[in-house]
Amino acid sequence: MQTLDELEPLAEELAVQGLLKVSAGKPEVRRKRELPRTQVGGYAIVYGRSGAQNDEVVREADGDDIWLHVRRGPGGHVIIRTGGKPDEVPAEVIEAAASHAAALCRQRNQDLVEIAYTLVKHVRKPRGMPPGFVRYTNFKTIAVPPRRLENT
Repeated sequence: MQTLDELEPLAEELAVQGLLKVSAGKPEVRRKRELPRTQVGGYAIVYGRSGAQNDEVVREADGDDIWLHVRRGPGGHVIIRTGGKPDEVPAEVIEAAASHAAALCRQRNQDLVEIAYTLVKHVRKPRGMPPGFVRYTNFKTIAVPPRRLENT
């Protein structure tokens, strides 16, 4: 079950795209929301739950951070903040972040989900594409069971 706070970014995105009516009344002041994040093994994990959040996650990441996403399908973008040292990130941290990416996709009910991961510098958003859509290269894959990480 998702909380109202988790659904709010999705409602905003649908309103911007004209797919959800916004009630007339006092205009709401848009405040920048903090992206969902957690910690694993001393590494910050930042992720998005909507197309707009996914765009923001990638935009705010450094080129040497690790980006993870479900292979061949829609889902949340997950970033491991590497502090410029992606080669030092332990396999357990990548696996935990991949499991979280698996929990943010439509295949979350499967036993194993294939997750692609690469450095952020290999992730590009083509012009004119909808929020959250990216193309990526130089990736590896890992099959993991879906498991959500706790927010901090």
